Amino acid sequence: MINPIAPQEVELNVTKPDEVIQVFNDLIQENWDGRKSCFRLKAVADRVSEAMEITLPEVFDRHYLDVEPIYRRIGWRVKYDEPGFNETYPATFTFSKEEKS
Repeated sequence: MINPIAPQEVELNVTKPDEVIQVFNDLIQENWDGRKSCFRLKAVADRVSEAMEITLPEVFDRHYLDVEPIYRRIGWRVKYDEPGFNETYPATFTFSKEEKS
């Protein structure tokens, strides 16, 4: 009998192309202030599009920017913030060190 897959199992198997991870790594380093790294979704999307020689819609359609589980798994706290209804501001990623309990 086959059991349904658990959310944790899906997150453990998430992978992205090397170019995507490299773009995120570069932006994390470039924007690191000693506590956190914050950068815009558009910056990531533009760089991934260029690195992979694909269009912006393809970047989003392929879910290449959904990297939170990958980075959380190795100890980052990742926050993605986008405007809600009736709000207008740029969507951002914020990476910070996971707090030790």
